[in-house]
Amino acid sequence: MGSHGIRDQVAIVGMGLALTCKSPVAYFRTMVLLSGVIMTINVLGLIALPGLSYMDGAAVGMHSHKNTAGQVSLVAYIVWFVAAATTRHTRWRIVFAGGTLLWFGFLVLTQSKTSLGIAVLTPFVMAGAYAIARAQGLVRLFLIAAMVAGFSFLWWVFLGLGITVEKFVLLICRDLTFTGRTGLWDYL
Repeated sequence: MGSHGIRDQVAIVGMGLALTCKSPVAYFRTMVLLSGVIMTINVLGLIALPGLSYMDGAAVGMHSHKNTAGQVSLVAYIVWFVAAATTRHTRWRIVFAGGTLLWFGFLVLTQSKTSLGIAVLTPFVMAGAYAIARAQGLVRLFLIAAMVAGFSFLWWVFLGLGITVEKFVLLICRDLTFTGRTGLWDYL
């Protein structure tokens, strides 16, 4: 089954879970538990069954492809990151922070570039969103205006230098598909 089929199944399970949980807190706790179980199986698979848990040098755990493993570990990383940031109890904060680091380590081993890029940017986006949510009145307005101005400035700099999104991605990854398919198709 392709990556899109797995993504669709995950979305359906997430929607079903949202419909059955009585509150957002119950939904989040269930997400923490489920993602923790799935990632624990992935990590244990790397240790106990390395011959089955790696494909072409990339960790896949119990998944069929590195990008699927990357997507699953990205979700677990974000869920556990939020859990570590929002829990009030030091003991649980340590547990969630440890899990966050472990899931990030697995994500790095998957070599899924898109998921890894999103994982690296997530703490910065969340910190900005948190700062805006906590700010009041003119400070909030200033933070929003500063973010919009900053992104607009970067956009204009890129446009002025002639750097398109496509060129930027090619500069970083050397292939827009992240998998090398483009080179193969050109060759064929």
